[in-house]
Amino acid sequence: EDGLRRLAVMYRHPAMRAAAKFPFPTSYTERSRDLAIVSRLNELRVAAIAKALDGPAPLRRRTMQRRVSGGVSLFDIVHEQEALSAFVKERAHGTWHCCGTARMGREDDPAAVTDQHGRVYGVSGLRVADASVMPTVPRANTNLPVIMIAEKMADSVIEDWR
Repeated sequence: EDGLRRLAVMYRHPAMRAAAKFPFPTSYTERSRDLAIVSRLNELRVAAIAKALDGPAPLRRRTMQRRVSGGVSLFDIVHEQEALSAFVKERAHGTWHCCGTARMGREDDPAAVTDQHGRVYGVSGLRVADASVMPTVPRANTNLPVIMIAEKMADSVIEDWR
């Protein structure tokens, strides 16, 4: 509960708001969990959701609210102790990782947030080194690709220190 409250405070800062447009508490719906079942139909459904998440800001926001967060707002739940406690009790579980939220790409790419070394454009000293930098959502578990990304980004940090 304390962590969600701290995140809400962080996201109210103008610099964070500029970097993260749609903060949301991880709260995947039953429908989202059902999409994890491998099938051709789910592959098509997930592809459509992924395309929407790569789309214009209003479509991304609506998709995140309806398909990912289940309509729960980070800012709403931190103000009501009962709602916050219920949310944490209900939603604290393992889940799939949403990818590409800080995607890697060229600086002139309007959808890119980081360069190939994980450095966040326009924010000095900040890097991203997880599944967020993936430019597309993989069709498999993210564990090994994230380890690879973290190793590569760690090498970049070390190289910058030399």
